Amino acid sequence: MKISTKIALWFTLLVLLILTIAAFVVLTTTEKNVQRDFRRRLDSKAYSVSIIYSSRPLDYSSLLQQLNLKTPVGLANKNVIVLNNRNEQVYTYHDPETFPVTISEKWIDVAKTSGDAYYSLNEKKVLLRYFNKSPDSSYTVMVAAENTLGYRYTSELKKALWLTVPFILVLALFIGFLFYKGLIRPVTTIIHDARLISSSNLSHRLYVGNQKDELAELKITVNDLLQRLEESFTTQRRFISNASHELSTPLTAISSQLEVALLMDNSKEYYRSVIQSVLEDTKDLHHLTHILLQIAKGGSAGALELDKVRIDEMLLKVHADIQKQHPAYNIHLNYGNFPENDDDCSVYGNELLVYTIFKNIMSNGCKYSPDNTVTVNLRFTDHTIIFSASNKSDLLTAEEIGLLFEPFYRSSNAGEKQGYGLGLALTKKLVQLHKGTINIDYFDSNNIVFTIVFPAMTATTPVSD
Repeated sequence: MKISTKIALWFTLLVLLILTIAAFVVLTTTEKNVQRDFRRRLDSKAYSVSIIYSSRPLDYSSLLQQLNLKTPVGLANKNVIVLNNRNEQVYTYHDPETFPVTISEKWIDVAKTSGDAYYSLNEKKVLLRYFNKSPDSSYTVMVAAENTLGYRYTSELKKALWLTVPFILVLALFIGFLFYKGLIRPVTTIIHDARLISSSNLSHRLYVGNQKDELAELKITVNDLLQRLEESFTTQRRFISNASHELSTPLTAISSQLEVALLMDNSKEYYRSVIQSVLEDTKDLHHLTHILLQIAKGGSAGALELDKVRIDEMLLKVHADIQKQHPAYNIHLNYGNFPENDDDCSVYGNELLVYTIFKNIMSNGCKYSPDNTVTVNLRFTDHTIIFSASNKSDLLTAEEIGLLFEPFYRSSNAGEKQGYGLGLALTKKLVQLHKGTINIDYFDSNNIVFTIVFPAMTATTPVSD
C-alpha cells in the first residue's frame, strides 16, 4: 500500500474516531438535558395541581379540569391523579384517547419516603410528588406524560448526524490526499533526484530550495554524503590511474634491461651491472607497493593492534632514527609544558602508524628544505596534543599547497629528489585514522608549517571501525 493511501486512510479513521466521540458526547448530553427538562415540566405541573388542590378544596375539581385541558405542547397523552393521605384517588384526569395509568403501591411508598418518585412506564415518564402539609391533609400528586417533543428532537439530531457522516468522510479523504501532497511531494522529488545519481554521475545534488524543515535537513545531509562520495571516487580513480603508471615504470625498466641482456652474449661484469640495476628497480617497486598497501590499510582500523602511544617519546625515537639514516638532516625538538596526567601526553593508536606519521613529516621537511632543517614544536592543551613541524621551502602556489595531500602529486620544488608523492597522502590517512586533523600553513617568508592535532587518551575513545 502506498504512503498516500495510508495517510488518507489514517486521516479518515482519525476524523471518524473524533466524529464518533463528538457525536456520542453531543447525543448523551442532549438526551440528559431533554430528560432533565421534561422532568422539570412534570414537576411544574405537579406543583400547579397542588396549589389548586390545596387552596380551593370546594371547587378544585372543575379548576383542575380546566387546567389540565390546556395541555402544554411538551406534555402529550397526560395523566393527572391526586391521592389523599389514605392513597385514595380524589381527582383523576386523562387526556382523550389516553389509557389510564395504574399507580403501584411501591412507588407511592418511595414518594412518601423521599419526597418524590420518578420512573418509566411503557413510553411514559411518571412523577409522584408527595406534599405533607399536615398529617391529616397530606396528599400525593401523580403526573405522567410522553415526551414526544424530546423524542422528536433527539431523533432529528441522530438523523442529522448520520446524514453528515458520509460528507465528513468524503471531506476527510479529500483533506487527507491534500495533506499527502504537501507532505510527500518533497519525498517524491527526492526519489526523482536520487534516480539521477549513479557512480558515473555523482555531481547531481538533491534540490533543497528555501525549505527549513526536517526534509530539507535530510537533503542537505544526503548532499554532503554525495559530496564526500564524489571526492572519494575522484580520488580513487586518480589513485588507480597514478598507481598503474607508477607501477608500470619500474616493471618496464626491469623487462627492458632483461630483454636487452638476452639479445647477445655479454661479459660477466655486464650481467652483474644489469642484475644490480634490476635489483635496485625491484627494491623501488617493493617500496612503492609497500606504501600503496599502507595507504589501503589506512582506511580501516579493524585489523590494527592498538595501544597507548606516548607522543614525546615517539618523537625522540623518530628523531634518532632519521639522524642515523641521514646525518646531514637537522631536527630541532621543542617541548612545551608537560601535563600532570600521563594520559594527556599519549594517544590511543597503533605505534607503527604513529611512527610513520611523524617520520614522513619530519623527513620530508628536511628533504625539501634548502638547509635540511626542520623545527618541531609539541604542545599539550585541553586534552589535545598539538604537533607542528616548520621548515623553509621554495615558493609554492596556493594550488600546489592544496594538492600536497593528493596521492602521487609532487610539487614544483621536488626536483630530482627521490620519492613517489605518496608520503603526505599516507600521513593524512593515518592521522584521520587516529581521530586527528592535519593542516598546512604557508607564509610569505617561504616557511611551510604542518600542524597535527591529536585527541589525548583522556578525551577520546579507542579507534574503531
